[in-house]
Amino acid sequence: MTPPRARTWGRIGQTPVVRVRGRGSGRVSMAGMACYKPGERSRLIYAIREYRGRKDEPKGFGWRDFRNLIVRARIQWADRSCSSGTTSAST
Repeated sequence: MTPPRARTWGRIGQTPVVRVRGRGSGRVSMAGMACYKPGERSRLIYAIREYRGRKDEPKGFGWRDFRNLIVRARIQWADRSCSSGTTSAST
């Protein structure tokens, strides 16, 4: 999200004033959660949504987006705990 930039030439010692028109590139929404388990590293799971002012583009997060974030966190946490080396062998 960098601001617009304009350049021009100017005489030595006289800084030219340049007007820059245009608006920002939009807004960014972010949602995240920190997951902790005793004895394990913490995890940060997040989602980012950009809004650039287009017609059918949502501005922020809806309840489905938050639900998907929670589901993704549970899947990632379950995969991590399964692959942490605690396996049980049944014979």
